[in-house]
Amino acid sequence: MRTSRRLAILATVVLGMALSMASPGPAAADILPVNSNPTISNLGGGQYRYTWGIQVTGSQRVELNDFFTLYDLAGYVNNSALTPNANWIFSQQATGTTPVGTAPNDSASLQNVTFTYCGPSPLVGPQIIGNFSIVSTIPTAQFQLRNFAGRGTDQNTGLKNANLTNIATPSATPEPGTLILVGTGLVGLVARSRRRRADALTVAWYRVKDRGGPGLGLPS
Repeated sequence: MRTSRRLAILATVVLGMALSMASPGPAAADILPVNSNPTISNLGGGQYRYTWGIQVTGSQRVELNDFFTLYDLAGYVNNSALTPNANWIFSQQATGTTPVGTAPNDSASLQNVTFTYCGPSPLVGPQIIGNFSIVSTIPTAQFQLRNFAGRGTDQNTGLKNANLTNIATPSATPEPGTLILVGTGLVGLVARSRRRRADALTVAWYRVKDRGGPGLGLPS
């Protein structure tokens, strides 16, 4: 009984963690991922390419030196980032580059990659900017929501806008979906433990009855 209760409590905690991790934060209109989940390609040799589509939203534009940053990329392979064309360059660093007015989670022990626009003409929203990618040694089934920060330009005022949101990136810890599977697996263990206990009581009841005893109370 104690084991079943402990498993039930652990399953509830794990499922709660998964649901909280899977909830993305708010984002302002600016440079944003088209979808928080990347497209992942197995390159072989223990390397995986993570690709995100990026867009600039309505009333915004991307000007010279506007940028966005992917934070805390576990397993990042040095100089592996790709841009959609020659109008973008990338840099990699332990912390930053961070737009003014945002406060992302930024671990100095994990690499960040910043993509900066260097094209001759502004990219006026709304439009899809293109696909941006990095290579990681983290398997495809292991990623987690991390911060994404971008800085663009307001079409009407010319002022710089910053936004902060979440995207799924390679992580040294299991993804929320993996945690959900673990949680549901623990729920299954709880049910199995209870069934085994009920079966044991049933067997004990018949054994006592066979010996002429009054039997035990069978579980309902």
